[in-house]
Amino acid sequence: MDLIILKSAFLSYAFFIILHILIFRKLDKSKIVNGLLTALSMAAVFNFIIYWLFVRYFLYPVHYSVPALMIFFMVSFLLFILLSITFIMTILGMSTTSLRINLMLAIKNSGRKGISYLHLLKKYNRDMIIKSRLERLVTAGELEKKEGCYYYKKNITLFRLYSFALLVLTKIYKMPLYKDL
Repeated sequence: MDLIILKSAFLSYAFFIILHILIFRKLDKSKIVNGLLTALSMAAVFNFIIYWLFVRYFLYPVHYSVPALMIFFMVSFLLFILLSITFIMTILGMSTTSLRINLMLAIKNSGRKGISYLHLLKKYNRDMIIKSRLERLVTAGELEKKEGCYYYKKNITLFRLYSFALLVLTKIYKMPLYKDL
């Protein structure tokens, strides 16, 4: 049974990776979060289907109770979700938000001719960085822009989940909360 749990979780994770690549190639940049959620949802359905196919064709002679099979599925699903979230937070999150990574990519992509400090400053000055980050937050649905002002939207987003996790950790570690200027 352990192999079925692992196989269904890893096959679903591979399906998610392939699906997100296909979706991101066709997607408008302003809908990246929607595309990611679509890929994750479709892969979750795939996880359910592949798990039950494995159970049907490989465990049919073995009789497990329905609650046991459901628990096995939940373990498979949890493993798939953890793998997917790890990918999203480490690979996608780091590559799109890390200034250091973007600087390194810009320098690498310039090739043998190199790139001047002034050219980097045009793209990575304070105003451009803030403008780019605010634009991403608005398109992701984290913020709302009205009449030149930005407002925090009160809906469930990845940032809100991250903020909640950070709040819990600061209480567990007995650390002061991060305070902005």
